[in-house]
Amino acid sequence: MPAPIARPRDPETSWEAADAQTTTRRQLVQAAIVTLINNHGPLSDERLVDLYEAHRFMHPSVPEATPQSIRTRRNELVVEGKVRAASQRGRTRTGSSCQLWTLA
Repeated sequence: MPAPIARPRDPETSWEAADAQTTTRRQLVQAAIVTLINNHGPLSDERLVDLYEAHRFMHPSVPEATPQSIRTRRNELVVEGKVRAASQRGRTRTGSSCQLWTLA
């Protein structure tokens, strides 16, 4: 298993959370994100979190994940070149402009 992902100056709670993120768990969350973007995209992070929760309810093998963890896994997919910023922007529930994500 690779070393936990946390910044050197992060508090102990961040390191504990990083320890809980196994490679398998990260891969399961990432696979769900790819499926959701493929089926419903382009998506904002806000909408992705909402859809992830519904997806997890229907598929018990999908691990529970916090909104921050879902955004982090999505960003990992961006870095890997599997997800990219969509050309259009979206709106959050409060009406703010936001980035939409699509499959690369």
